[in-house]
Amino acid sequence: MTNRKLRLFVLRWHRRVGVAIALIVVLLVITGVALNHTEDFKLDERYLSAGWAHHWYGIETPPPQSFRAGDAWISLVGGETLYFNDLPVEWCDAPLRGAVAMPGLYVALCNQQMVSLTPAGELIERIATPSAVTGVLQELGVSGLRLVLRASEADYLFDPDTYVLDTPDFSDGVRWSVPGAPPQELAEALQR
Repeated sequence: MTNRKLRLFVLRWHRRVGVAIALIVVLLVITGVALNHTEDFKLDERYLSAGWAHHWYGIETPPPQSFRAGDAWISLVGGETLYFNDLPVEWCDAPLRGAVAMPGLYVALCNQQMVSLTPAGELIERIATPSAVTGVLQELGVSGLRLVLRASEADYLFDPDTYVLDTPDFSDGVRWSVPGAPPQELAEALQR
């Protein structure tokens, strides 16, 4: 190979490699800008479905868990996303253990935390399991205007306004949240 042919060969490959690297750099710039401006582009309000990725890797998506709370359905989809009817609300550590409606408030009990929502399904706050609770939280109910937390070792009354944890007084009775199947239309929307 002569010097001129070698030079042309290197020049061609230099261009090809340069174009490939330039395309990768452009892709990195675009994704970097998108990640840096998620709120401006409202990307933090969009949820992606990874059904094809789960299928590709052989991961089975758990079926949705749903609880009727007043007029709404609170569901856990994919083992991690909490839904208020068909509105994705917040991340929630599986399993969903219950959901109840109170005046002006909805509360969902995830694995070891509570999530409170407005009547429109907007997140109010996440409440960690009170440290005085012994055992694993298992169920959520309502007695009067207070929440009832059933743990593996005891039951507790919890006031969501003051965060006060009391011993049980079930004079008002307890309405325990019960899992159920949402209406067909909502179930189909949740599985998309």
